[in-house]
Amino acid sequence: MGAKEPEPAPEGTRPMMISMREMETLGLKTGSGLRETVEFKVFTRQEVLDQIAQVGFMCPFHEFRAEIAKMATGDDVLIVADPNETYGENWLLCLTRRAFDAQMEQIKRREQERLEALEAQEKEANAAADANDMSKIVYEDRPVLSRAWTSVTARETHEDVEALTVTPSRPLVMKNTIQP
Repeated sequence: MGAKEPEPAPEGTRPMMISMREMETLGLKTGSGLRETVEFKVFTRQEVLDQIAQVGFMCPFHEFRAEIAKMATGDDVLIVADPNETYGENWLLCLTRRAFDAQMEQIKRREQERLEALEAQEKEANAAADANDMSKIVYEDRPVLSRAWTSVTARETHEDVEALTVTPSRPLVMKNTIQP
């Protein structure tokens, strides 16, 4: 049972490794945990090239500098989190406009599904709260209609009445007051 073989990256994308320190530097972290990252981040092409020039081989984008330099001037660089390392690394770098658009579409679809699930959960919680809400219970004031007493025997009637009657279980306390 070896490590799971990574899937091939979608066309126009490349898997890339970004260390914890670099994730903090790039503003990709949302917490202290390894998987507590933003879902995606968009950088301008020039920002990435400037960082490569400034940091050199320590920059996570250094390995892809030639491909990023070939991108059109107005294009943005999208990196998408891959917390399960489906493609072999913890981030997916989009190097073409088609890959950028495809990944953004997937991100929007996942966000829409998440919002729909959250909305359904909220509706379910509201429905459960409404069912238990005492202020929403409607009381109908109707007259009490009496009905004829039905009993098979007189003895059963007597037992029913005795069950409804309170009978003392001990003798009553008696007090006498005498005036001198």
